[in-house]
Formats: sequence, structure tokens, C-alpha cells
Amino acid sequence: MKVIDGDSVEVMGENVRLVGFNTPEIFRPNCPYEKRIGQEAKVMLQGILDRSETTYLHFERRSDGRLKRDKYRRPLAVLYADGQDVAHVMVRAGLAEYYDGRRKRRNWCVS
Repeated sequence: MKVIDGDSVEVMGENVRLVGFNTPEIFRPNCPYEKRIGQEAKVMLQGILDRSETTYLHFERRSDGRLKRDKYRRPLAVLYADGQDVAHVMVRAGLAEYYDGRRKRRNWCVS
């Protein structure tokens, strides 16, 4: 599993959007601070994966069994590391906000 940014990973050549949280942008940030915090989130996610004995992606599925996907066609999945939902770990560290797939609430550029 390769970390793309703080809330997405690559698995077998496909980018997967991790659900339950949102991290600051690193590819199109709105300000330098957002990019810096986004990089910190990416490093933290990589560290979580590196230190974990077990990781598990639980892919969300539609009622017909097909994978749920976001607006960019990425499959959606919850990531567990050593039995913990990574969303909670990232939010507690202050590098993410809880996110339900609707409207993002936080403006990372406002102090």
C-alpha cells in the first residue's frame, strides 16, 4: 500500500479514497500552511502503516455489491491499522477533520 496523501492510498495500481476523514490538500493547496500540514498528514499516515502489524481496508459497497466510488471514481474504504480506524487517529493528531463525503468544513488557511 502506497500513501498518496493524508487520506488516500494506492492499492494494486488504483487510488483509494479513505473515508471518515479529510486532510489538508498537498497537490492544490489554498496556502503554504495547508500544504505543510498536508505533508505532515501524509508522513503520519505512512508512519501508521509502517508501524502497524496489521492493516485492513474495508471497501464500501453499494446495494448491488459494486464498490462505492467518489466523484473522481476512486473506490471508498475505511482503513484499519492494528484494529483502529485510522480516521480517529488522524483527527486526534489534529491533521484531519471528520468528513462524511459531503461538504468539507475546515479552511486550513485560517488560523
